[in-house]
Amino acid sequence: KYIDRNDLVALTRDAADVSGIPYVMESDQEEVNKILG
Repeated sequence: KYIDRNDLVALTRDAADVSGIPYVMESDQEEVNKILG
């Protein structure tokens, strides 16, 4: 299995803005919403 862009998160908001990769806190929030419904 290969790592793809969906497996990555940016550790800073600036990095997220530049790269388009989700910010780590936003990524966690999406996962929480999936779990809680």
